[in-house]
Order: sequence, then C-alpha cells, then structure tokens
Amino acid sequence: MLPDIKRDLGQLLSVGFGGTSISDDGVQQVLAQARAGVIGGVILYRYNIENPVQLKELLSHFVNVESRYPLFIMIDQEGGKVQRIGSAKGFKDSLSAQKLAQELSIEEALQHYRQMGEQLSEYGFNFNFAPCVDVDGDPPCDVIGKLERSYSSDPSVVTAYAETMIQALRAHGVASCIKHFPGHGSARADSHMGLVDITGEWQERELIPYRELAARGAIDSIMSAHLIHNQVDKDTPVVFSRTWLDRIRNDIGFDGVIVTDDLHMGAIVHNFSLHDIAVRTINAGHDLLIFSNNPLASKTQGIRHDESSSATAGSALTVTVPDPLIAEKIIQEIEDAHQAGVLTGERLQSAITRVLKLKEQIRR
Repeated sequence: MLPDIKRDLGQLLSVGFGGTSISDDGVQQVLAQARAGVIGGVILYRYNIENPVQLKELLSHFVNVESRYPLFIMIDQEGGKVQRIGSAKGFKDSLSAQKLAQELSIEEALQHYRQMGEQLSEYGFNFNFAPCVDVDGDPPCDVIGKLERSYSSDPSVVTAYAETMIQALRAHGVASCIKHFPGHGSARADSHMGLVDITGEWQERELIPYRELAARGAIDSIMSAHLIHNQVDKDTPVVFSRTWLDRIRNDIGFDGVIVTDDLHMGAIVHNFSLHDIAVRTINAGHDLLIFSNNPLASKTQGIRHDESSSATAGSALTVTVPDPLIAEKIIQEIEDAHQAGVLTGERLQSAITRVLKLKEQIRR
C-alpha cells in the first residue's frame, strides 16, 4: 500500500461515540482517533446532546481537534420526527418535510432552512444527513411517508423543496446528503430492521429528484440505502451493488461523495461479516462509510428514527455494537484487502480524494 493512501484511510470512516462531555471516555477515545487520523468524521445522536450550552462545549473539542484534515461533524437533522436538536432540549424545531411542503412556499421554505443551517453551524456541525428525497409511495412507507419524511409523491415537488434545504445549508458551510438512493418511499418494510426487497414496488420515477438536483449542481453527497431490487442486481443490497452505484455516476451524473447508510443497522449487521461490510461497500463505489455505534443496535433488530417506536428483540449480532474500536478494525480489513489485491489503490485513492474535496468545499 502506498504510504499516502495508508495515512489517509481514516478519511473513509465516520463513527458515532458515547458521552456528552470531554471528561467521558468515549469522547476522549474518539478525539484520539481523530488526532491519529483513524477517522475522518463523527456523528452525534440524541444521547450525545443535553442542551445548547453542553453541545457547544462538546463540539468545540471536535471543531478544534488537531488532525491532518478537518473533521466532518455530522448530524441527522431532517426536521419533524427526525431531528436530534429540537425544542425539547432547548433548540429551535424544524418542520417535517411533509408539513414544510404543504404549508410553506419555496421562499418560505428557504428561510426556514436558513434558520436550520444557522443553528447547525452555530454549534459546530458541518455535515447534515438530509434532505430526504424519497418520493412518497402509495401506501406511504412506514419509515418514510408515515413519519412525514417525504416532501411529496410528486418528484418535482420533492426536488424543489429539497433544493431549498441544500442551498440554505451551503450558505452556512454545512454539507448536505440526499437520501435514500435509489428510493425508499415505496418500500413495504424498514431497512433499519433488516434487508428490504423493493423489486415489486420501486419505480424509475423515484430517481427523478437525483437527476434534477445533479443537473442543477445541487448535490454535495448521496446516501445509498439497504434495499434489494432483484431485477437490477439480484440478491445484492444497494450498499454492496456496483450496478446501482454506477447509475449514480453514469445515469445521475454525480461524481462526488457517495455515503453508506448506517452500517450498524439491522439490515447489515444481522447478515454480513465485518470483512464483507468493509470491502464490499468500498468496492461497490462508496467513498464514506458510516458506523453509528448506536447502542440501540445491540438491543433491537435495528435503529429506528422515531423515539416512540417500540423495540423488537433481535438475534445475535455478527458485529458488536457499540464498538469503540470499530474504526481500527475497519482500517485493518481495508489494509488486508488491499494487500490481497481485493481493493485496489486506485479505488481507495479516488474515495479519499472525493472526501477531501468535499471537506475543502465546506471550509470556504
């Protein structure tokens, strides 16, 4: 492995962690990983956030960490039921995608999302796993439409309102991530709980928001989904599918960062080894791998977005969650795969280059 590639492999990983203050072991450990270049980003969840004062203090350590490259400081802040910072903890609430599209004009939506971008930037976030560009299905998907996460069943409406969030976030130095490619809105099950087959429900029109946003230069990154479409790539989840990800490059026309959905979700940890997860996601064409380390994954079949959802007992995991050493383990799997010729230096370098380019863009 070329020395510069090995040095920068951590840029391909972003992880969650335990703790709410600099005195917590989980915070100390992930900061040490950032300083050592083992990770390129961190993700915060509700259990990391107590109130505005605490969050500002916590994130100051990540913003100012001495690392070779700036960290992605990430959050999942869509609005509505999917928001990690809201009024319950002393922050400003954001509307759900559905309510926003129903109640606000495009100009009003832009202003609403400017407030979101300002709030995220104020506390130190520079990467938001939003907007959701899933086209609402009929019937609505339990974890998309029924949670008000889709703007509309009309792809053009989805595109228009999603673009307002992207523009507003960019204005405050926050990268966006449109999701869940190739479309989760028509799915009949929850990929947090297991692999979901969309063969009979998915429609080509669900790619329209991706094409339109790409044509407008309005995509910072794209998140793939834990879905299977047997007429496109039989028995292969999108997250492992070169066929699907090639469509992002060749059909959608996007050459930026492709992000995995959380690889600690039930769809993945219940079905694949750590080696498979590390190697197959990168070989498929992903540039950034996400491991939430969310402890709920060790107690249920998956991580639900809405706090009120009931947990379902799951089977034994093939991957321990949370695992504070997940980054080191993944790096080792990548290095071993490269030495074995399974992962090429060209593939690794292209992923690193895309990630660093996005980091440079959000620093401007």
